[in-house]
Amino acid sequence: MTPDDLESLIHRRASGMTIDREASVDETVIARVVRAAVAAPNHRKTRPLRVAVLRGDARLRFGEAVADVMAARGEEKNRVDKTRGKYGRAPVVLVVAAAEGESGLETDENRYSVAAGIQNMLLMIESFGMTALWSSPTKGANTEMAAFCGFAETDHVLGVVYLGHSARPAPPRDRPDPTVNWID
Repeated sequence: MTPDDLESLIHRRASGMTIDREASVDETVIARVVRAAVAAPNHRKTRPLRVAVLRGDARLRFGEAVADVMAARGEEKNRVDKTRGKYGRAPVVLVVAAAEGESGLETDENRYSVAAGIQNMLLMIESFGMTALWSSPTKGANTEMAAFCGFAETDHVLGVVYLGHSARPAPPRDRPDPTVNWID
């Protein structure tokens, strides 16, 4: 792969809002996507990545668990109802968490590492010609999300990645140049 190939892949990747719910995703692809996250930098070699792969009815049961938390917290009924079905938007949902560290600094570094790992996952998904959407976890539902996924109570869910085949091509994204301060 050339730098131009990599740059093209990076800039081509975009969050897919329309995923074909019926098109299956091969388990070997899922395994390779998850394995890509392990290659993210991890300063203290703590191996903080935690991933749960939700398929079939598990996606809807996960939605029910999250929606129940929202309802108990007094969220608006329409938001709660939407949550009950939203994890069924894609054939595969990856719930990604970071392990707690032995110190506040290590916990922060673990989260940075897992976030970088999620970006690796997104790029790997793009390389397969598939699409994904990285969604923030529902605020206040970490304990229930972690329990559902079999994570430790102290693990922190950083994202929910919807994975599948695009139902239609994503429109091109206009990405402005970043603000960069060159200091000599």
